[in-house]
Amino acid sequence: MTQIYKIIKNILGAWLNEQSFSQSAAAAYYAVFSLPGLIIIMSFMASLFYERATLDAVPLKYQQ
Repeated sequence: MTQIYKIIKNILGAWLNEQSFSQSAAAAYYAVFSLPGLIIIMSFMASLFYERATLDAVPLKYQQ
């Protein structure tokens, strides 16, 4: 049991020393600001495969 405690203590200590919180905050920041571009690219890709009438009918189907 003592060995497991030491292993967990070492893992948590190493994780905290690597500035994990600031790195995860930076990753979240970049993810939030990359989503609009991703949505635009996905919309363009969908327009290549579907006709305009099909894409216009999709929001009407889910509004009811």
